[in-house]
Amino acid sequence: MSIKLKGSTDGSVSLQAPADTSPTGTDKTLVLPTTVGSANEFLKNSSTAGTLEFEAFGYSDMPTGSVLQVVQYQRAGAFSSRSSLAAPASGAGFVDLMSKSITTKVTNSKVLVMFEYNSYNCTRGRFQLLRGSSQISADTYAHYTSSSSDFVNYKSAIVDDPQVSSGTSITYKVQVASSTGTCAFGYGDSGGGGATALILMEIAP
Repeated sequence: MSIKLKGSTDGSVSLQAPADTSPTGTDKTLVLPTTVGSANEFLKNSSTAGTLEFEAFGYSDMPTGSVLQVVQYQRAGAFSSRSSLAAPASGAGFVDLMSKSITTKVTNSKVLVMFEYNSYNCTRGRFQLLRGSSQISADTYAHYTSSSSDFVNYKSAIVDDPQVSSGTSITYKVQVASSTGTCAFGYGDSGGGGATALILMEIAP
């Protein structure tokens, strides 16, 4: 059975009931909202099944795996003169190369962390990736060459699971260190320099 609503000038819209209900033969009631809602809201079941309400579409409504936001630190490559971002002496320990913060939109989301940098003027260099003060990734062989004249363009990615509530600010930081020689990370000179970037993507849980 259906209810047909005729347009004021032409056409119509029909509301069609199912051939049967579940359990069979039971009467079902949908209670409409008392207002017309606001622009771009959708109609959904409230906490009481069958009682409908309007709601704005939010980040928590996004399907699992959806990208909720993207933020980045970036120093683009260039042909003009520039200095290296970091050049720690051998054995001096880790120094900051780049960092970026992201404020979560939903609870228990994941963060895809991607970064790249180049290094030069040494034979051994390493990095660590921190979330706050906690190491979540590292590579002691990030720069591993037979000659200090060799360039290394390093790229890495990791899906982090910080397990925090919505509205939490998280800072990710890439730190670098020289093991042999003095590595120039995010290298630049009078001829220019390569791209250095740290990209953070929040992923819906």
